[in-house]
Amino acid sequence: MITNTVRGLRVRRLADKSKGTRIKLTDPHSGETHLMNPANSKVESWPDMGWIIESDAHKFTNIPVRTVREWVKKGFAVLKGERLIHAPGGSVEDPWKATHTFVNADAIVLKCVDGEVTYKVIHQPGKYDLNIDLTGTPKGNVRSGRFDVSEKHQTLDAIQKGAKSRVDWFFGCELESDTRPQMKV
Repeated sequence: MITNTVRGLRVRRLADKSKGTRIKLTDPHSGETHLMNPANSKVESWPDMGWIIESDAHKFTNIPVRTVREWVKKGFAVLKGERLIHAPGGSVEDPWKATHTFVNADAIVLKCVDGEVTYKVIHQPGKYDLNIDLTGTPKGNVRSGRFDVSEKHQTLDAIQKGAKSRVDWFFGCELESDTRPQMKV
């Protein structure tokens, strides 16, 4: 069982224990436990049966890029409208000497065993001007707590002119739909 906890979400992989067996082994040196498949004598976990969200799907959440990539690789998530965005990563004198590449998307669909949960992406991973907050408001103003869905605040001009910048490695998300039987939006 693998569990990921993201602010507002507790996600767990379910093991399919209907076929085969596993033997629990303990490493005498580290104390770590492993599962061995006696059919092939390999250390391997149970096959996946699917994923569930163990908590309510919160209206707003942030999901780290690394977590989304892991979920997509394992078939738990699909990115709708996936695209690559490039930003300068070099010095003020030569901003394009290095390049940051970010995956952006319109939505993240989580494929659970009991239905699908779709989050609309309202804040993209990217490089941002430090003088602009996550709502697109200049610093010093009160934040509304919502993210700006547009990419206009990934301000290339300001960054190229030497403005201080930050890199956001997360998707800011708003719940769009939840088809699981116990949850309705």
